[in-house]
Amino acid sequence: MSEGFHNDTRKQVVTTNIACIKSLLENALQAVMEADEAAKTKDQNMAIGCLTDIEPMLVNAKALYDATLYMHRLAR
Repeated sequence: MSEGFHNDTRKQVVTTNIACIKSLLENALQAVMEADEAAKTKDQNMAIGCLTDIEPMLVNAKALYDATLYMHRLAR
C-alpha cells in the first residue's frame, strides 16, 4: 500500500472519530440539561439517573479522543 493511502485513511479515521466525539458530547450535554431540569423540579432521583447516563458517553468520548491523538501522532 502506498503512503498516500495510509495518510488518507488516517485522515478519514481522525475526521470520523471527531464526529463521533462531537455526537457523544452533544448527547452528554442533553443528559446534563435533563438532569438540570429534573433538579429544578426537585426530582433528585431523576436528576441523578440522568447524570449516571453520562458516564459511558464520557468514557467512550475519551477513548475516541485518545485514539484520535494516536492516529494523528502516527503521521510524525
